Amino acid sequence: MPSGMRNPYLLDGQYAHEDASFLRMKNITLGYDLKGKLIKTNHINKCRLYVDVQNVFTLTKFSGLDPEVEDNSAPYPLQRTFSVGLNLSFN
Repeated sequence: MPSGMRNPYLLDGQYAHEDASFLRMKNITLGYDLKGKLIKTNHINKCRLYVDVQNVFTLTKFSGLDPEVEDNSAPYPLQRTFSVGLNLSFN
């Protein structure tokens, strides 16, 4: 290593290259406007229900946790996050 630091996860003398090509779906948001359909009031201008998913999937033959991280040094895999929300706008 040029810096003098040594990666303990690599065996001495073995510097293998691996194909890290991948296809990733990072974020999906689905929303639906409810005003006029289910909400019957004059005090609400907008009513929107939504579901959001982050880090949906990654398709790869890469053996590490994340093909975007250099030197396979990612300590944890990406977390999949689900969110549900309601946006209301009042008069």
